[in-house]
Amino acid sequence: MNRDITEIVREFRQFTADDFDYSKGGSGPEQLYALCEEVEGLPDPTAVFPEFFALMERLPDSELGTPGPLVHTLENHIGSYERLLAASVRRKPTDLSVWMVNRILNGSEKDRAFWIELLALAADHPEASEVIKDEAKRFIQLQSQK
Repeated sequence: MNRDITEIVREFRQFTADDFDYSKGGSGPEQLYALCEEVEGLPDPTAVFPEFFALMERLPDSELGTPGPLVHTLENHIGSYERLLAASVRRKPTDLSVWMVNRILNGSEKDRAFWIELLALAADHPEASEVIKDEAKRFIQLQSQK
């Protein structure tokens, strides 16, 4: 039985940091994989993509994957998530969103200046942690060598 999109969205919104903390018995990663599989089965998986980025922004210190189900699902829909990714980085850069920008730069020359500028924004963003700022700077350096 396929669940309604509103039920899936509700489940994304209910995740907490404890769900991704194994020391507290969290099963968030497993739940996330199952949810992303469910999203892929929807008539329009892209309708749930804003929730992916909301989750990344809400739980920036949680291990959501490396790259994990969110990124794999998004990357199955190239051309459908990039605008949302850019908006998310502008709002609140996270390790996963900055990493995704770098992955885009690794895979394509298209809009290269735009994505590097976005990394520069993340490197100086007031909502970004020092770790994220450093990661964005490192990615800029790596990309400038190409």
